[in-house]
This record gives sequence, C-alpha cells and structure tokens, in this order.
Amino acid sequence: MGPAQAPHTRQHLCQTTQGRLAAMGGSVGVDYGQLRLGGDELLVGEAFQKRRIVEGDTGYGVVRVPASHRLLEPAAQVTLGVVEQCQLDGHNGRRLAWAGVYVIFHRMKAIVVDTETPERDLLWRDVADPVAGDGQVLVDIHASAVNRADLLQRGGHYPPPPGESDILGLEMAGVVAATGLGVSGWQVGDRVCALLGGGGYAEQVAVDARQLLPVPDGWSFERAAAVPEVFLTAWLNLFREAGVRACETVLIHAGASGVGTAAIQLAREAGCRVLVTAGTEAKRERCRQLGADFACDYKDTDFAAEIRAYLNDDLAQHRGDGAAISPNTDGGGVNVVLDVGGASHLARNLDVLAPQGRLVLLALLGGSDSGIDLGLVLRKRLHLIGSTLRSRPIPEKGDIIAGFRAKFWDALVAGRIEPVIDRVIPVQEAGAAHAVIAGNTTIGKVILAVR
Repeated sequence: MGPAQAPHTRQHLCQTTQGRLAAMGGSVGVDYGQLRLGGDELLVGEAFQKRRIVEGDTGYGVVRVPASHRLLEPAAQVTLGVVEQCQLDGHNGRRLAWAGVYVIFHRMKAIVVDTETPERDLLWRDVADPVAGDGQVLVDIHASAVNRADLLQRGGHYPPPPGESDILGLEMAGVVAATGLGVSGWQVGDRVCALLGGGGYAEQVAVDARQLLPVPDGWSFERAAAVPEVFLTAWLNLFREAGVRACETVLIHAGASGVGTAAIQLAREAGCRVLVTAGTEAKRERCRQLGADFACDYKDTDFAAEIRAYLNDDLAQHRGDGAAISPNTDGGGVNVVLDVGGASHLARNLDVLAPQGRLVLLALLGGSDSGIDLGLVLRKRLHLIGSTLRSRPIPEKGDIIAGFRAKFWDALVAGRIEPVIDRVIPVQEAGAAHAVIAGNTTIGKVILAVR
C-alpha cells in the first residue's frame, strides 16, 4: 500500500509513520534543502547525518530549523519516511525539494523540575533531543547518578554554567549514538561514561568528547556511572589543588559520601595515612574497610580533639617514650583536609592542620560565614583553597580526566579502587532518590537507572 497524503499536524505525523521508518546508513550527502509537508513549506538549514534522498527512499536525518517555526524545535531530530517525489536543484549550491515526505519528530524523555509546585517536583517528561555539535558525541544514557549539587540546582540555588544543559545530572554512562565533526578516538557503539555540566537525568546527552571515559570491560553501566564526578573531584582536589604526596596525612570529612569513599581509596593508593569523619558507626566501619586508618564521629564529639589524641598516640608510639606531642609545635598534625562543612568545621580544621597544611573547601554544608584566626594561618603558614569542578572550562576538565587516567586508571580497572554504590533507583523516581540523599543515610553513590 502506498503512502497516504502528507499530513499537516505533528500528532498525525507521528501516528501515521510510527513503525514504518528504517534507520539510515551511508555517507553525508545533501547539505541544504526545503522540506514540504502537505501545503506547508518548512525551511531546513544545515543538515547532519543525511544522505542523498531518492524516490521511494526511507531514511534518518537531523536538521536545524528556525526557532520560531510552529512545528519543529531548533535542532530537532526528524526521521524521513517514504519519499513520493524527489527533485534536485543545482541553483545556489545543492538544494532539494521533497514532496509527500513523512516525518517523525523525535522527543526524548528527561527529568524536568516543576517550578510551579512548592516542592519543585521532578517529572519524567518529553523534551527536545540534544544534537552533537562539533567536538561532541551524542550518548544514549543507560545510567546516571545523584549528587548534592543536583538538590541545590533543583531548589534554584545552583544554576548550570553558561552553555550547559539545564537538565539535572553531572555524570552518566551509556553508548555513543553519534559523533560530531572533529571527534576522534570515539565511535558509535562505544560504551562510555562522562563528566557533565548538566543533562544526566535524560535518555540522551550531547557532551564534549574530552569529558569521556571508557567503561571498563565487564562493568555495568550503573557501576560506571558512579565513577566520573566523585573520582575526578577527589583526584583534582587531593593531587592538583592540595598536592598530596606519599606518607602525608589526609583528613577527609564525610568519608562515607561518594567523594569521600573515592578520596579514601585514592589517598590510600598514593601511600597516605587517611583519617576520616563520618556520622554513624556503620559509615565509619565502611571507611575503614576502604582503607581509612582512623575514623571518628563529628556529630557528638569534637573531631579535632579525637584526631589530636590519635596523632599523639601514634607519634608517641613511634618515638617510644609515650610523651604527648603537639601537632602545632613538634611537626605532627594533618597535612591536607578535604572539607564539605565550611563554617561549622573551619576553626577545628585549622587547629588540626600541621605547619604548611592545606585546607580544600569543596562545599559549605555547615554555612559560609565564620570568623577565622588569621594569626594561626600566618604562624602555621597554612593554605586555604576553594574548589569547584562543574564551572571549570572544558579544556581544563579534559586535562583533569587525562591526569586521573594516567595516575589511577589501571588501579580502577584492576579493582584496587572501586566505586561504592548505596542503591540503584529508576530515573522516573528521581524525587525519591533526592530524598534518600537529603536524609544523609547513604554510603557511596545513589544511581539512577535510565534504560
């Protein structure tokens, strides 16, 4: 049976062409053209992934159209159906006029924040498909992960950097579906995970190729999705910002968090002594299993006093006379602190730091306003460092990823370091996943299963 007359409405287009269209192979062909739908003439701009169209052909294409057009979104994906007529026009470059073309408007699903509800509900809704630009790849997402930054963005407090997707999600794992111009080293079908500026809570994402990592053989997508944000954050701040060296002592706050569990393993692998704080004994025990030498509470005890006592005991044992040793006068103390508490931890962090110690602030969960003893900072020659990852330029992110791969990729593949996953939740239940994170009961990552 031949194709019906070209429909005029988007709904009709989708209904009459579902199941009738085949994916296209072949090479890039026509660059510009006009697409006719019934009596409507739609101007088509630069075309991607489209071969020459002939009568009776079926195919797949991605086209750019004016943002103001009433049927197509900017850079919408369309699938070309059976072509009744095809005509080449050599004027003004190569142009095509298609008559009786059937079109499916591809719409992926993603989590959308409903800003009209008091709780800013998370809804699984249709949104426009992303398109891979120059230097980017398009990835079919199989799993993503929840980060505290997602909760802040949902609340309207942490907007994405300029040019990034406003969809939640800072990491994902999936399969390369398409590559843009200038991409090398990656091809369609590759299993990848990636650091994102946004867009992870969705079925597809377009991401700069420099932000990709391969999924190790035998790994699930859920496992791979737990790697990018936390391991790259830990690597960046321990080794680039703080300059951690073997045999130094590192204090990691929130040791059972995603970043904390990653940082424990990286510091241990680098030959450091690792101290952590965590809020429950179950969390502290998991930190010890990952390689922490000492773990203490921070809620009901003074973590600084606990750490000083531990260091005094350790140094006295090594010296052999049992005498207490002051971190501030005898060279003891912590060389590096990774902190997420901010104001609530500041004075005690400065107290436990050894001379020339480095404090790296990753978050301000305990507030941003705090008095500071600058005299102590001067006397101990301390370094205070503020650090975020999301807002860094893409070339810098690519350099961070390359550094992590060079230093720790073999350890990750060999299983000496590993992502810690608390649970996997369907992406459609992202609101429930956020509630789990907000409850501070997790150990490691909460993963969102997309496919």
